[in-house]
Amino acid sequence: MVVIYKRFNGTVEANYFTGNGSNITNISINNVSGANANAVAIYTSGGILTNETYLSPARGGTGINTSSSTGIPKISSGTWSISTITDSDISNIANISRTKLASGSSNHVLINDGSGIISSEQYLSTARGGLGINLSTSGGIDYAVSINNSVCSVSIPISSTNLQNSIVKRDTNADIYINDLYGNTSNISNITSVGNLTISSTRINTNSNTKFSKVILNPDLSTYEEIYAGAITIDSATSTIYTFTTSNGGSGCSYAIEAMFNYIDTITNSTGNMKVMCGAYNKLGVASIRGALNKVSFVENDMTGADITITTSSANILFNVIGVASKTIKWFLVLKISGQEF
Repeated sequence: MVVIYKRFNGTVEANYFTGNGSNITNISINNVSGANANAVAIYTSGGILTNETYLSPARGGTGINTSSSTGIPKISSGTWSISTITDSDISNIANISRTKLASGSSNHVLINDGSGIISSEQYLSTARGGLGINLSTSGGIDYAVSINNSVCSVSIPISSTNLQNSIVKRDTNADIYINDLYGNTSNISNITSVGNLTISSTRINTNSNTKFSKVILNPDLSTYEEIYAGAITIDSATSTIYTFTTSNGGSGCSYAIEAMFNYIDTITNSTGNMKVMCGAYNKLGVASIRGALNKVSFVENDMTGADITITTSSANILFNVIGVASKTIKWFLVLKISGQEF
């Protein structure tokens, strides 16, 4: 039996009823007891009215308080959480579009930096198997790539007809030497400590003062140098076509010199040839010519007066060419010098 009291016109009445209370209506929510503040009212599995702090996933909620959370909601085995995205959150078949990635530097190569972080560089470095330079405007197959102390450069065109016979090598000092070499500013230098080395068919297109090769024989420091040089004389002017600096060595150095000159009048194409041999030495830092110059020459009549002299200045030996009045003469010198310290 249930007793319900109500006030009507100032009179308290008591009503009695039995059963399930289906006739009771319009009960104020304020008069329902047992509720928790800020909770969600629910019915239990038995149909009884109750509440829970956070609406559970079973009833369409998250089961957690997200009012002050920041991040991405995630659910695992029915349990919700808020965090940042990690690698394990992304499916192997996600197929993320490239347009979703942040833009990087245009035309760069994607790399992992020294800390393993994705980065980029304009030219793939030699440390990662690249050349570290822009090859797009470097002349293609007709140009040579050289490496010096891990720095690459592109220069000196190689004749494409001879490319199949060209060999690019690097010596123990990381300097480059190339067979079938062309170019105005190229040379072959600083090849040291290489056994049984042969450089063949090497061509150098030069205007002046190019040292072609130098061989040093240890332990007695004997040397052999072959030098190419060029010059132009106007009228009867004298021009130094090449200056060779001698070595003082221990007490001094003795030299054998062979100089071959070829010259041509740039207007009439008249020619002349001259071969000169002499000795020289450096003693106490001063160079001297030993004996008279031994000359063998052929000169066309209108080139009479063209000549060469060999002089010294301090430790230097100067190879001079003398022109002819009213003529512009182009000179070419092949100079061979062997030396030995004493």
